[in-house]
Amino acid sequence: MQSDITYPIDVMANKDRLVILDGLHRLVKCKLLGMNKVKVRIIPRSEIPNISKKGKIDNMNVNSK
Repeated sequence: MQSDITYPIDVMANKDRLVILDGLHRLVKCKLLGMNKVKVRIIPRSEIPNISKKGKIDNMNVNSK
C-alpha cells in the first residue's frame, strides 16, 4: 500500500463521533502496521465550505493532534 502516513487524517466532529473526511487509506495502513496512534487534523464544520473541489484546504482554522 502506497499511502503516505506522514500526512494527518482529516476528521470532523459529527454527533459525538469523528467522521473521516480524508485519509481512510492512511488509517488502514496504520492499522495494518500495528500503530496505536495516528496524526489527525480536526476540521471544524464551519470550515467545510473552504475546502476546494481539488481537495486543498484553503486558509482554514484547523486543530492538529
